[in-house]
Amino acid sequence: MIRLFLLGISLLILQSCGGNNGAGFGRAESPMWHSTASAEVKRSYFRSQCLDFGFTDKTPEMAQCLQTQMNTSRAAARQRMQNYNANRMRTTTCNSFGNTITCNNW
Repeated sequence: MIRLFLLGISLLILQSCGGNNGAGFGRAESPMWHSTASAEVKRSYFRSQCLDFGFTDKTPEMAQCLQTQMNTSRAAARQRMQNYNANRMRTTTCNSFGNTITCNNW
C-alpha cells in the first residue's frame, strides 16, 4: 500500500515538472491526448489541418473549421474508448447447482 502511494506521489511530481509543456500525453487525437493537452496545443494542431484544407487564418470559416475538427476528433476519440471498453476481456464466473449452470460476466 505504501509503495503504491509513493509511486502515485512520484508520478505527480514528475508530471508537474512540465516536461511536455502542455502538449498532453498520448498520440494526437487519442482519448488521452484530448484529456491532457492544453487548449492552445489543440488549437495549433487543428489550425494546421484547417490551413491544409485551404482556409484562411482569422476568418469565420477558419473558426468553424477549427470547431468542427475539434468536435469531430473528440467524438471519434470518445467512440474509440467506448469500443475499447466494450471489447475488453471480461471475467466469467460460472456456478452450478444440480443440473443448472449460471454464469456472470464482470
